[in-house]
Formats: sequence, structure tokens, C-alpha cells
Amino acid sequence: SLSSSSKSVANSAEKLFLCCKFTYVFSLMILLIAVYTILYFYPRVPDYNICSDVFDWKSIVDSMEALGLAASFEMLISVYNPNQLEIELVSGSGTFKLSGAQVGSFEIPPITIPPGSINDYLFTTSFTPDEWQALSLTTEYYRGSLAFTVDAKAFVRIPQLLGYTFEVDFDDYLVHVFDDISDRHLCKCQAWQEVGSQPLTLF
Repeated sequence: SLSSSSKSVANSAEKLFLCCKFTYVFSLMILLIAVYTILYFYPRVPDYNICSDVFDWKSIVDSMEALGLAASFEMLISVYNPNQLEIELVSGSGTFKLSGAQVGSFEIPPITIPPGSINDYLFTTSFTPDEWQALSLTTEYYRGSLAFTVDAKAFVRIPQLLGYTFEVDFDDYLVHVFDDISDRHLCKCQAWQEVGSQPLTLF
């Protein structure tokens, strides 16, 4: 009876050990799956490039030289969604700065970007420099040194994550008008090309 009792205790201890081992392995697997899922679906900030071949910089400069009028035109932006889920740019806005002073602005309309894709969008940009800013802009243009700093802010929503929404800031994006050192890796045409004759709207 003593031997039988010892075997029963040993069997119970072995079963308890196996149960604890199974629970540990199962919990570890659940933890690893949870960590992988979180990392896989963790929201990432979208990337963008200003694909400025369509900028009619010459028309903008000419209009400012003539009457100092404000100018608006369509700006082509390529946006990359690095997430595994579809994202929505709910709203946003940005500014063009010249030597630290704002000379233009644009609004980002609501857009939807499929997962892992690069899409092109046209945004209307308005240039409204004052007299001295317009003079500085035209001077740098004719010197071949005109460069803008673009700052933008947008609200991004991921519908599949219960509508999770977060704010992203795109600061200090450099646009060099006369050379190819601007970041264009998302643009369909990555090589710098001469500015075309995009029509300009004056108001």
C-alpha cells in the first residue's frame, strides 16, 4: 500500500509537471504571437515626396515680378503607405517657407491609401508672399539658389484598428528648384527633369 501510494503521488506530480509545462509553452506561444501581431500591424508614419516636375516656377516668379499677385497651382505629391492595413489621411495642411518665413500653404484633402502602395495626389498650393518675400524669391530664382522648406501636419486613421487615429508631422522637407538633390525616391520619375508648362491660376 505504501508503494502504491508513492506511485500515485509520483504520477500526480508528473501530471502536474506536464500540465505546468504545457501551460508555460502555450503561454509563451501566445505571447510570441501577440508580439508578432503587434509589431506587424503597429501603425507606421507614411512617407511622401514632392514630385516637382509639374511646378511652373517660372510662371510664379513672372507673376510676382509683374504685379505681385498671389499664385496658386497644383502640386503633385507621391505618398507611400508602409502599413499592412489601409490608411486614411483625414485632413492636413502644410506650408512653404523661404529663409524661415512662410510664403505659401496647401491643404491636404481626405484620401485613402491601400496597404504597401505608393499613390500620386494633386494638391492645390497657394503662394502669398509679401513684397519683400517676393523680391527675395525672385532674386534667389535668378541666382539659381531658390530652395523651399516644407512643413506639413496630417491626421491619419486606420479603419481596421477600430478607427485608431494619430497625428503625424512632416517637417523640414527641402525642395531645391534647380537641382536634383531633393528627395524623389517615391516619384515615378526619379530623375530631375526640366519644369514643364503647367498652367498657372492667378487671383
